[in-house]
Amino acid sequence: GYPPAITSKYPIVNVERVTDNMWHGFVKCTIKGYNLIILHFSPHVVEKKREEADVILETVRQNAPFKKWLIMGDFNSVSPVDKVKYGEAYVNRLRAAEEKHPNQTHLYNGQVDYYVHQSILDFGFVDCAYQDKNYTRDDFGARIDFIYASPDLSKSIVKCGFITDDFTKKYSDHRPVELILNTK
Repeated sequence: GYPPAITSKYPIVNVERVTDNMWHGFVKCTIKGYNLIILHFSPHVVEKKREEADVILETVRQNAPFKKWLIMGDFNSVSPVDKVKYGEAYVNRLRAAEEKHPNQTHLYNGQVDYYVHQSILDFGFVDCAYQDKNYTRDDFGARIDFIYASPDLSKSIVKCGFITDDFTKKYSDHRPVELILNTK
């Protein structure tokens, strides 16, 4: 994958790398009062992704208040807000992957699993892509990289979209997302 780049002219503080109960892990840090979680969820085990989402949300819960939070990275899962994109052909592709690799699970009870993103949305986070007035569902196929913001940041979103350049075309198996926030 293509890890999200964090650029800031401000010091990055309270950096914590968490690997317990995680496939790849996540980094939690604070930049100028903004709480960031940068993650990479399990690519092949649906039950593990569910556990990882719960760990992330518990981390946010334990680090209240629920303000100035951003969660970003490779979720290796799809969102219910994009459900119209995932028909029978998508389910068949996931089913074929499971048959080819019996130790992997991509479906949950034979269906596309939306738990990861639904739990984040139910917590109160907003999908930054849909806060950008120039972003449409037609801009992507199967999206697995996301940026979520706490509701207090939704009006600060200037732009959120895919990075599509020569580097990402060559080195990434999916399109990473960038977010521009108005921090004034």
